[in-house]
Amino acid sequence: MEKVKFTDFDGKEIYLYILSTFSLDEITYAVVKEENDEDEYIYRLEENEDGYDLVQIEDDAELNEAIDCYEELIEENDTRRI
Repeated sequence: MEKVKFTDFDGKEIYLYILSTFSLDEITYAVVKEENDEDEYIYRLEENEDGYDLVQIEDDAELNEAIDCYEELIEENDTRRI
């Protein structure tokens, strides 16, 4: 599990653990959790000139597809880490 520093929307630096990444329909997603939080979140992972951005998925259909894909990967691989 990789720990990475990000800047949130308010400009505050936060640390997230990247639990997994996966691709669906040519889009890459990251499953992350905050340092002191048990909840997991799925974001779109988009490359920029400095590395990558985590982009919130606002479309419910896209988010549900990403969740379903991640759950299938967990079942197939019997693991939550990459």
